[in-house]
Amino acid sequence: MKTASARDLQKQAATCIESAQKGPVVITRYGQPVAVLTGTEGLDWEDLYYMTSPRFWKEIERRRGRPTLSHEEVWQDLDEEEEAGEDR
Repeated sequence: MKTASARDLQKQAATCIESAQKGPVVITRYGQPVAVLTGTEGLDWEDLYYMTSPRFWKEIERRRGRPTLSHEEVWQDLDEEEEAGEDR
């Protein structure tokens, strides 16, 4: 994993960003890690949002604790909700 000092980042931002497209760059201050620069080239805004959303990942963890539904069960539940006039 590459590292760059905060000073390097200030002076050579373009180089650090280019390196981050290939792999994470750990930014250090006084030799201690303070941030990670991660490249996002090729990702769209929606991907970035969900990758970095604590709320999204909390919901994923919550759902993983529940039983898995088959495709048919999901559609049946949606049909029942629609018939009952429920709106999520």
